[in-house]
Amino acid sequence: MPLMDEFKKERESMKDKPFKEKLGYFWYYYKWHTVGAVFFLIILITLVHDIATSKEIVFNATFMNAYSLDMSGNTEGNAFLNEFAQLAGIDTEKYDVYLDTNMRFDLTSYDQASLAASQKFLAMSAAGEIDVVVSERDIFSNYADSGMFQDLRDCLTEEQLEKYADYFFYYDRTVLEREIDFEEVNNSDLTIPEDTVERRDPDSMSDPVPVGIFLDDSLNDRLIDAGYFIEDQELVFGIMGKEENRQNCLLFLDWLTDKNYVAGE
Repeated sequence: MPLMDEFKKERESMKDKPFKEKLGYFWYYYKWHTVGAVFFLIILITLVHDIATSKEIVFNATFMNAYSLDMSGNTEGNAFLNEFAQLAGIDTEKYDVYLDTNMRFDLTSYDQASLAASQKFLAMSAAGEIDVVVSERDIFSNYADSGMFQDLRDCLTEEQLEKYADYFFYYDRTVLEREIDFEEVNNSDLTIPEDTVERRDPDSMSDPVPVGIFLDDSLNDRLIDAGYFIEDQELVFGIMGKEENRQNCLLFLDWLTDKNYVAGE
């Protein structure tokens, strides 16, 4: 008897069988099909849920070599930014604010973690996904000399220019600016050299450009109290964000550097 006819005959014989026996027959012949279908359904439901519940990130702050490292989704970082989101009027039910503390660089040797962090940073920068950066001076200098941070004279308000003038970090556009060499960046033997340039003295430069703010004294209290950095670290703040998100960057700067900041004051 042909196989198909035998199969049809067997199915006909199952019509009058008890439910338990039918179920056993079904599981015997179709269990792997069922497992596969359930697995596919779970993936599909998860994907649809993630798409439906995902929120657009409207502000991204990146803290390089921060100590509070959360690999499970950065919920701690979002909690830190919750106060800022409220201050900025960001509806966190609809939108997300994100703090990336996962970029880590070894200043003495470019290991695999440093290489991965550099590639991630360059990719996100090129995509315009990073709004503000806080990092140690040497790392900040390495990227500032490639022209990656905004000229603060084009960003800050008149009040902020006056407020932060004594803390400006400069680079000399005529001497230091260079195109980013991706082949060089990807060289695993690279190290980040100690920055020996006098970054606070624009008079020592031919074409000084303020692209960062040294977070000295009380300007870093909020960062230290939150545990992201420790005292005596020379930290620098920079703006990378798109112009349409500039207002949030400026508000974040004031909020970050003043524990008692109140909008409008």
